Amino acid sequence: MLIIGELINTSRKLIREAIEKKDGNYIQQIAKKQEEAGANYIDVNCGTFMQTEVETMEWLVENILQATELPLCIDSPNPLALEAGLKKVKNGKPMINSITGEDKRWNTILPLVKQFNSKIIALCIDNIGMPKTQEDRLRIADSLITKLTGEGIALDDIYIDPLIKPISAAQDNGIDVLAAIQKIMESYPGVHTTCGLSNISYSLPARKVLNRLFMVQTMARGMDSYIMDPTNNEMRGALLASQTLLGQDRFSRKFIKAFREGLYESSLEDYMSNAKTVVVACRTIEEELNRVVNEIDCDYPILWIESGLHLDTGELRKCIQKKLDSISNVDKVLLAFGYCGNAVIGLKSLDYKLIFPRVDDCITLLLGSSERRKNISNEKETYFLTKGWLNSERNIWAEYKATVKKFGKNKADKVYKIMLGNYERLGVIETGTCETEDFIKKTRQIAVDLKLKQEVISGTISYIKKLLTGPWDDEFVIINPYETISMEHIYGR
Repeated sequence: MLIIGELINTSRKLIREAIEKKDGNYIQQIAKKQEEAGANYIDVNCGTFMQTEVETMEWLVENILQATELPLCIDSPNPLALEAGLKKVKNGKPMINSITGEDKRWNTILPLVKQFNSKIIALCIDNIGMPKTQEDRLRIADSLITKLTGEGIALDDIYIDPLIKPISAAQDNGIDVLAAIQKIMESYPGVHTTCGLSNISYSLPARKVLNRLFMVQTMARGMDSYIMDPTNNEMRGALLASQTLLGQDRFSRKFIKAFREGLYESSLEDYMSNAKTVVVACRTIEEELNRVVNEIDCDYPILWIESGLHLDTGELRKCIQKKLDSISNVDKVLLAFGYCGNAVIGLKSLDYKLIFPRVDDCITLLLGSSERRKNISNEKETYFLTKGWLNSERNIWAEYKATVKKFGKNKADKVYKIMLGNYERLGVIETGTCETEDFIKKTRQIAVDLKLKQEVISGTISYIKKLLTGPWDDEFVIINPYETISMEHIYGR
């Protein structure tokens, strides 16, 4: 099994900041940590520094080589950056990420593979484009392997990346890749397959769980290399356990060694105790929060509260407090809630600071500010609806349909005319985190049923992003350790 450590990538905020500050020590620490965690190669990617990528690549490689003797995987779409990094490499046989079957990419990368006698990741893309099916992947893989070996590249130096696509885009994307991996490994003994796992879970919650389980599934089909975070103990533990179960760990020595070193003693409690920050969040904003987490590369543990509890302030408060009581040994807890009918009043922090937005509810959070919500409502009385609320079992439309079923449409319409008599429109908040067309179509019908005019209102994730990153200024309430939230904290004296 060959593990390519993925952490030195400028798409990661801390890596980007280290480069901007010329903090070589931080880069060296990350490289060393990956080596200690079992990486066989260190991937080096600075593609976000488009204007200075060549110089940045040289600086990165120089610093990494001061910390590790591992060989490097030079990763860039820019041939000049690849060449600059490869010229600096000293440790072992380098690797290039990546070549494709596209004529331009092939013609510029192949000479570098030969010049530096490198291993090569071959991505399943050709002049036709990205593969759509298992058959496409097999066709492109066959072409890449045939052409590379024809140029004198050894099978052992070829790593086919079957191109993983998100299962959120198509439910068969995972199955197609698994079948392709098995066929490639069976058809070309000696060749390798590799991939970056995170694409499979893009735009979905609990991404780490999906990534980990997909890795196990690909291993069962023969995949023998991964571009991954080797310092992630859950991922590393799953990999080692799978190797043992697949007969790749003689006498289970690696597994037993990892067990003795405490790798499998981790739990959610341990995970949280090792974290500096924990998030307690309402599922009403799950899609928006997950998008922010993905964008800022955040690994805070998230404890979810079901959205239906909003209808019972006491139960909501009780549930949140239970979550808070389960958290310890952290610096702060970020509460991704509004006041929610003053459900937060009476909540008590333990040995951590408790921080939450200064907003009435999630509607204000997704509109970006109380002022914007006020302006929208002053313009026209608005009943707001979000994708999260629509997904809740106890949303206004579900309640309307239940009323129709129980009392008939005429009576239900009379009841809801009284309930919604002050509202002129249904304000559908669109944050760009869901399939917009289906969402808008569905809310259009809701507006018809509730006798309101549908209007789409642009939302934002900026407030949520600020909650996770700071600064925590006047837009947030900060509760000190062992303090209880009171009315004064929220509304002042």
